[in-house]
Amino acid sequence: MALTKEQLIEQGLSEEIAENILNQFNNEAKKIRESVQKREDVISKEDFIKLSNELDELKAFKDVPSIKIDGVPDVTVWSINFNKNNDTYFATQQGVYLLKSNEKVATKINGTEGDVRWITIDSNNICHFAMWQKGLFKWENNKLTK
Repeated sequence: MALTKEQLIEQGLSEEIAENILNQFNNEAKKIRESVQKREDVISKEDFIKLSNELDELKAFKDVPSIKIDGVPDVTVWSINFNKNNDTYFATQQGVYLLKSNEKVATKINGTEGDVRWITIDSNNICHFAMWQKGLFKWENNKLTK
């Protein structure tokens, strides 16, 4: 039985993210089914139907391991992004956390109190993010600006 949107939401994902995950999963399953259908002539019809049914039963994230990142609180992480230096930015319900590529513990970016839903890195390696009900912000050269 595949995961439902409701089950993903119960795990702490937003409705939008849950829908995106299920859409991506369904698109991949469809691509696999279509590629198998093109090769239907090399397997029996019964095997083809069995394989198609098994694809429908795949569980999203069945074997995906998870780890705890030291320094990032146990709250919803809305977005993760990486800059050109392989530093990792986490947009969470409690602000933005930065795990530098040469460090083992993430640190909170001062001034990012609150819910941060979206984060991106531009071509100049500058981090931009949106804090819920506070607006858009930029993190450049260890300085936060609105």
